[in-house]
Order: sequence, then C-alpha cells, then structure tokens
Amino acid sequence: MTLKKMKTKNKILNAGITALIFLTLSIAAYAHEGDPGGYGGNIAASLDEFPNLHPLIVHFAIVLILVGAVFQLVYVFFMKKEVAWIAFGTAAVGFVAAYLAAGPYHPHTQELSEQAKQVLGQHDRWAEWTLWLGGAGAGLQGLNLFFLQDKRWAVGLVAAVLLGAGYTVSKAGHFGSQLVYIEGVGPQGQHVESEDSHSH
Repeated sequence: MTLKKMKTKNKILNAGITALIFLTLSIAAYAHEGDPGGYGGNIAASLDEFPNLHPLIVHFAIVLILVGAVFQLVYVFFMKKEVAWIAFGTAAVGFVAAYLAAGPYHPHTQELSEQAKQVLGQHDRWAEWTLWLGGAGAGLQGLNLFFLQDKRWAVGLVAAVLLGAGYTVSKAGHFGSQLVYIEGVGPQGQHVESEDSHSH
C-alpha cells in the first residue's frame, strides 16, 4: 500500500471515529438536557421527581455498550491503537452504567400481573448476561492492550464478546420497553417503589 493510500485510509478512519464520538455524546447530552419549552420556564423534571433513575442510567449502558462493540469491530480490521483505547473506554463506562442500572438503581416493583412478572424475569435475565459479557469484554480488552500486544485473534475474541453484549443489552431493552409500554410498569411511577420509600 502506498503512503498516499495509507494517509487517505487514516483520514477516513479518523473522520469516522470523530463522527461516532460526536454522535454518541450528542445523543447522551440531548437525552438528558433541560428543555425550556415555550412557556417561559423549564419544563424538564428534576432528578428527584423521578421515582427511580434506572431509565436515565440504562440508556447510557445501551448506547455505550453498542458503540464499544462497533469500535472493537473497527479495530479488528484497522488495528489502530487509538481505536483500541476508545473501544476499551467506551465498553468499560458502558459496563459501569449497566452495573448501576441493574444494581443500585434497579427499580423495586410491586403488584405486578403474572404476565408482567414473566416479562420482568426475561428483562433481568438478559440484563445479567449483559453484565457478564460487558464486563468480560472490557476486561479482555484491557488485558489485550496491556499484555497481549494487539494479537488479532485476541482482538477478534473481544469483538465477539462485546457484540454478544450488544445483542443481550438489545434484548434486555426490548423486554424493558415491553414492561413500560405494554405492561404499564413505570409510567407515572405505577408498580414501582420510589427510591425514597425503599430506602426507609
């Protein structure tokens, strides 16, 4: 490959990485910014008005795990160190967000129908798989960066694990959406204990 082609390839890769980072940060910022609305005041609810922060945190886990998997897949083909570090950082922060959503900020439900209980069970099962795969993917990528010196087989293994985490977090999200929009768990705090009441 000529030097000119390599430079062009690097420019395209860097532009793609920059665009993906910008898109991720823009989505996260837009999803959680205050909306002033058209009535002269801020219509966005404050965090203490939510019965549980799980819905706010879990979106970071979904986006970051999926983006981490995409970066790792890009790394398999380009083997660029900066891509490896972005994949590692993104997957690691995604795992932390998933842990917070599944652990400390997991909503405590009450008075669920049998159908809703089964859906919640599926949601929790896929979320648990996401934790295992997301943690394993981030951990393996850390090992790869520090000890395996970018062996392509190891890079491919990490990509497979993170893609698995991307699949499981998508499944968890599907059942989470079903809980909210079909089973009615969560809207206006229905069937969900508030964090204040649970802590007392």
